[in-house]
Amino acid sequence: MCVPYHRGDGAKPRDGVTSHSTENCTGFDNARTTNDARIVVNRLAMTPRTTSLASFLSTVAVGWTARVLLPGAIGKYVGVALWTTALCWLVSLVWPAWSSRRVAAAALVGSWAVELLQLSPIPLALADYHSAFALIFGRYFGAWDLLGYALGALWGFAWHFAMALRNGASQ
Repeated sequence: MCVPYHRGDGAKPRDGVTSHSTENCTGFDNARTTNDARIVVNRLAMTPRTTSLASFLSTVAVGWTARVLLPGAIGKYVGVALWTTALCWLVSLVWPAWSSRRVAAAALVGSWAVELLQLSPIPLALADYHSAFALIFGRYFGAWDLLGYALGALWGFAWHFAMALRNGASQ
């Protein structure tokens, strides 16, 4: 029986449907089908969404580590930049077919919107309600954070672009 493979994760398919079973398949040469099966397994392991999810989780871990281990303002602004980089990976997770520019721009706009929201009393009230909101929305506005977010978006753009090139996607 021929078992078709289709990624179905929202990304643009590169090779269409590939057979990864040679049993009862007519018109397939066994060597080619075996190689196709390896390609299918490799693509299932690292689809654009699994890459984005793994990158998001590792970026959050590095960001928290930086905030704890690096001194004062250095740790703060590394964490601020990595917050936007993590947001890049979340955008890429939801919209895997987006270009690197579009992903970085959306993350930057989202980061700046959250920072500008800190001019209102809403994030402070949410942070008083639960400490998780303080991690997500912050507490107080800082103009230098806007620059940190831009650097984080640039870093997210560079990594997203590198991953897209590695996967053969056009940007």
